[in-house]
Amino acid sequence: MESRALVVAMENLPNWLRSLWEEPSWQKMVALASAGMLGQVLWNHYGVLFHKRLPETNLGWPVVGHTLSIFKLSLERWALKLMEGRQVLVANYLFESRAIIKYDVYTKHIHRTELDGKLCPVLVPAVRALVGPNSVIMLPGGKGHSRHKRLRGKLLASLGPNYVLSILPEIKGLIHKTLDDMVEQTKNRGFGVFEAAAGLLAFQSSVLPVLAGLPAAKQRCVQDLLDEILGGMFAVPLNLGRFSAHGRAVLARKKMCDMTAEIMASPNLSQQNIIADLMQETVDGKGFSKEEVLDTVLTLLLAGKLTTADALPSLLVDLHQHRSWVDKIAAEPLEMQGVETDSATLRFVRESLRMKPPTGAYLRANYGEDTDLGEHGVVPKGMCMALYFSADLTTMGKDFNPDRWTPELVRSHFLVFGGHQPHECVGKHLALMELQLFAKVLCKEYEFEVLDTTEVVNPSNPMTMCYKGGCQVKVRRK
Repeated sequence: MESRALVVAMENLPNWLRSLWEEPSWQKMVALASAGMLGQVLWNHYGVLFHKRLPETNLGWPVVGHTLSIFKLSLERWALKLMEGRQVLVANYLFESRAIIKYDVYTKHIHRTELDGKLCPVLVPAVRALVGPNSVIMLPGGKGHSRHKRLRGKLLASLGPNYVLSILPEIKGLIHKTLDDMVEQTKNRGFGVFEAAAGLLAFQSSVLPVLAGLPAAKQRCVQDLLDEILGGMFAVPLNLGRFSAHGRAVLARKKMCDMTAEIMASPNLSQQNIIADLMQETVDGKGFSKEEVLDTVLTLLLAGKLTTADALPSLLVDLHQHRSWVDKIAAEPLEMQGVETDSATLRFVRESLRMKPPTGAYLRANYGEDTDLGEHGVVPKGMCMALYFSADLTTMGKDFNPDRWTPELVRSHFLVFGGHQPHECVGKHLALMELQLFAKVLCKEYEFEVLDTTEVVNPSNPMTMCYKGGCQVKVRRK
């Protein structure tokens, strides 16, 4: 009976498949495998179109989607161009289909879902592997997620405005060193290259809460390890040990884990090191474990890389282009009553961040159910959503007007650090203090001139923009 059924099945096979079965060959097998791979690739690209009530789509070219356009324009400029006149769009870029959703649609249809704890953050694989599973940017937040609430609550308490103001002298010292290095470069070759210096300043400031009070040699060792880890976060996630950037980052992470255990065993209580606070049980929850401290250190590093490292060059260029504000900022004292106390400096910083947000969107996914966007359609379960808020900032106007940032507008429209959602940046107070202090020190104590404000696609990271020549600037002491 079984053999008879097999004969009938063979007779019903298409001729090409019957030929492959009866007269197999390597050529036919390779052709079949190639066809299968091509079918899988095309399904990955176009399969999303089979979903009902899908929002408007623009999948771009087969396989690559819009990736080449992003490398040509940068991610932010491509998104601004593509989303002009649109609220929601499903686009394929970086080899994945994502729903790009503007902030107004998010607040109306998705924000409640995120507060209810149904959305999960989405990170690229290399970043996800190296930041670690205990990071607040990895864990789902909102209702029902007590672990995220505990970690975030303790971090916000430790990195609050009072603590940030307490390390103002240390941050000021780092800023002076950075600008004095620019002065020396100007003397030696006629200009300094600021973008690289800004990256180092942001790096040192973002890890200062953890390294403060440690011996200089140990600080340098930790910084070297973190620098190696950071390099691996934006590399191909291929672990070949010391023979690949990601592999070297994995090795550095293991060493950093051991060093974190040493720091936790003897936290410096007198030098404003937040590790002691994080380890203690408080009203915000039990103390951090070694793994949670390590992942928090890496989170702070990544946050500094994605915010102030890019914001500092833009702030410098904006100060160069709007000289009428330099005297206003220079007239204000270096001391701050509060990180977000209204001032000319703070308004200028907010406007600079509005014009060029360091991060234009944050990625989320709902793995439990479809996301209904009302008249805009339905995002399928599991599809990545790029919640695109920078378009709302740039459409506020092309004119540079810091005075627009009244306290009322700040509460409703200042979305640079993520807006009012469970994953709003925990390091926002540190970033705002650093940017304000940099502007004050620069305007009060130095003369400066940016030689070229042309923006180009970043050759080391084609998804972003940078200033031509690395933001060349002449800096002199007053």
